[in-house]
This record gives sequence, structure tokens and C-alpha cells, in this order.
Amino acid sequence: CPAPCVELPVPPLNQADVSDVLRHRYGAGMTRHRLQRVYTASGGNPMFAVELGRALQERGEVSPTGPLPVPDRLRGLLAERLARLSTAGRSPLLIAAAAARPSRDLIERCGADPDGLADAIGAGVVTAALDGAVRFTHPLLREMVYADARTEELRWAHGRLAQVVADPVERARHLAAASSSPDEALALTLADAAATAKLRGAPDAAADLAAMAAERTPRETPGVAAARRLHAAQYAYHAGAEEEAHRYATAALRDAADRRTRVNARLLLIDL
Repeated sequence: CPAPCVELPVPPLNQADVSDVLRHRYGAGMTRHRLQRVYTASGGNPMFAVELGRALQERGEVSPTGPLPVPDRLRGLLAERLARLSTAGRSPLLIAAAAARPSRDLIERCGADPDGLADAIGAGVVTAALDGAVRFTHPLLREMVYADARTEELRWAHGRLAQVVADPVERARHLAAASSSPDEALALTLADAAATAKLRGAPDAAADLAAMAAERTPRETPGVAAARRLHAAQYAYHAGAEEEAHRYATAALRDAADRRTRVNARLLLIDL
């Protein structure tokens, strides 16, 4: 702007404000999980949030471990930074994008070379702190790296991370992202992680994990899957996500193989 003028820096919106903007634009279809992912990826930028919300509405259901769709309008703002990166740095950068708390040590323990991030650091995609922590300069860059990876690359990254992380909740998420097949051992790991998340005071994370546990339960045991969906409904209810709680409880009631699950699902639906 020509002088005289006053520049007023506009801080990022907080999570509640971003949620209000998205619900006003797209209605009740923006579930708790979607609102959280859009807020994290947008960094509080309202334009980014609106565009990501539109892409999610157009895409439909997105798995908690699946890539977030990044629309072309936003890609154009940041793609030049990623275009300058060499293929040698792809593996460590993907590990960083898939990890909850990436660091040079974590990348190395996953079998990738953290020095391969040099191009990404030079291009302003990530920063490396003195303590070894690796951070994307904007959350949307992380989403772009993750979304552009092939399915087998994502499974490789999450498989490596599952082998080295110690936290049971993180490990369960990585195991789920590393395989899409029904598996009772994986389902049990996810159910245990859901209980751990609930004890930590994170019922929203517990609901996601319990829902994934139900999805990974083998088809020949629908009653077990129903019980796990009931747990997901109960966790979602405690998180204040009533729409998700209703959906999970309805599915649990439909497939329940025992009286206890049916009764508890009906009671929860009455409370909702």
C-alpha cells in the first residue's frame, strides 16, 4: 500500500474460531476429527482452512491415518519450495511428515539419513533445531509431502516408525497406517491404545483409535467389532462429539452379538 499506511499484523485464528468458520461454511458435516485436522494443517490461516474444508467435503470420508486432500489453489502457494528438493531427501522428509514429533535421531533410527534434509532446510520446508527437533515451516507443507507420497511409501514410513517409537498410542497409529488388512492382533493393539488415550484424558483420540480397532477386526467376528464400536461411541460422547457417538452406537447396536452391547448401545442412544 502507498504511504501513509499502517500495517496491522493479523494473528492466526484459534481452533474454536476456525471451527466456527468451517461449520458456518459447510454445516454439521464437519465432524470433530475433520475440524481438528483442518485446524492443524491450516495453522490458523482462515483461507487455508476454508479451502481444505472444501476439499474434504468434496472428497468425502477420510481415514484418521489417511492423507488430507490439499487443493490446487493452496498447492500453488507452496509447491515451488517442494519442487526444488532432491530425491535423496525424500525418505527422511517423509519420515518427518509421518511422525508426531520428528527429530534427526528418530529419522536415523528409522533407517533414513537425516543429512538428506539439507535441501529441505535450504528451501525453507523444514527447520532443524539445535536439540535435533525437525519442524515443518508451515503445517500445510507437511500435509503436501504426506499427500503426495505413494501408498507403499506411506506404509514403509509408518512401518519403520512403529518399530522405533515407544509410546503405545503413537505405535498403534503407525501400525494401523502401515497395513490396511483386518488383523485381530492389530485390532487388539488399537483397542488397548484407545483405553490408554482415555486414561490420559484424551477421549477424542480414544474414539478414533477404538473406531480403527473396529474397522480392523476380522469380518468373522462382527460381535467383537460391535463392542469396539460401542467403546468408540462412548469415547466420542465423552469428547462432546455427539454426531460421531450416534453413528458408532447405531452401528454397534446393528451388529451386536451379545445383550450387554445391545443394552449399552441403546442407553447411549437415549442419552444422545
